[in-house]
Amino acid sequence: MDFPPELINEIFHYGCILSTSFSLALCQISSWTRRLALPYLYSTAVIKKHANTRSLSLALTPKFTPICPPSPHFAPKDSVESLWVEAVSNTIVTIFRSCPNIRNIALPPDNVLWLAYASSQGNQSYTFLPINPSDKPNLHLLLTEAYDESILTQFPYANIALNNPFFDRITHLRIGKLGRYSALVDIAQYENLTHIAIPYHLPQKQSLSDLPELFTFPSVMLLVVVILTDLLSAAKCEEAIAWVRNIRVSNPKVYAVTSQYHNLQAEWEEEVRRGVSIWDKAERFTLAKCS
Repeated sequence: MDFPPELINEIFHYGCILSTSFSLALCQISSWTRRLALPYLYSTAVIKKHANTRSLSLALTPKFTPICPPSPHFAPKDSVESLWVEAVSNTIVTIFRSCPNIRNIALPPDNVLWLAYASSQGNQSYTFLPINPSDKPNLHLLLTEAYDESILTQFPYANIALNNPFFDRITHLRIGKLGRYSALVDIAQYENLTHIAIPYHLPQKQSLSDLPELFTFPSVMLLVVVILTDLLSAAKCEEAIAWVRNIRVSNPKVYAVTSQYHNLQAEWEEEVRRGVSIWDKAERFTLAKCS
């Protein structure tokens, strides 16, 4: 039985939306499937090693021309919308600057600080050109972890957070793993933050009663408590759900959702590939468990 070409084309497009590995497989089959899949392959990049970071940086330069591009003027940098980079280096500055349509970024704190430094008006470095985040779309940031101490004071350059345009672009912030909630003092720099998702996984250090203070930041409209079930006992998970249920009586802007830290990357990839966002998951979970 032969499928109509239109149906095959539709199936391939849908598969590319859902999976990087599927996109990569199509790129290796034939020239026409490569032309179809290439924009999807670049749309979501997951980089874990320094060598891959450098390779991506080179691929995003204007002079780079991939094999069998979908059009004569195809530029990989224009396709990048979501970026997960674990390897820490200032190459993240070059990558971020190159991608005009980037919307979702997942980074460790040191890479966030490189971007903040490169965006700072006081940056006089000759190592790389400054970046101007104001020409980017609003950003959704996943900070894969945060320190107990202020992450901003870990960086060797002063005043990078003052009126910093990089932080101004971030409207949605999720933190993967966190120490004491006192580290949340840093979000004061995210002046346009409307959504924030905070992990709960260290009951001996993290007091849920501290979280409503986040609403002292006037832009915050929604707070999600991400209950990490792989790092908590079942009893502590139930206690957290009960706390959200009680706080919602006076503050309905607080939500809850369960997650597992070891699935953080998979969750993020699913979300940026047009899956259900953590904000929508939290709304559904809260309606079912906390009402």
